[in-house]
Amino acid sequence: MATPFGQFQKDPKKAIKYRLQDFDSPEPSKYKNAECDAERLLGDIASQVATELLDGQEVWLQTENKRGGRNRVLTRIQLPNGQWFGDVMIKRGLAVKWSGKMHDWCGNS
Repeated sequence: MATPFGQFQKDPKKAIKYRLQDFDSPEPSKYKNAECDAERLLGDIASQVATELLDGQEVWLQTENKRGGRNRVLTRIQLPNGQWFGDVMIKRGLAVKWSGKMHDWCGNS
């Protein structure tokens, strides 16, 4: 089910929390849980690109009646040009397709 992306709810108690599905991206430094400096750096770049792609844009959310980690609603974002946000991030090397487990951004595996 696709729905237009509306106003963000400013009250965190009323906000719907989303988990983007189908891809894994590195953790930025602001979340303090990246495994290494390389992951933090790539995560910061990915966050900057995400902001550039999404800020001020009218996008569509495709959600299913499924919940992911931390009980967040699983969703996909479709950009105004029809591309899926996750696919764009993967093509730019800032995410990988979800394989069922978190990607090792530090090259330890």
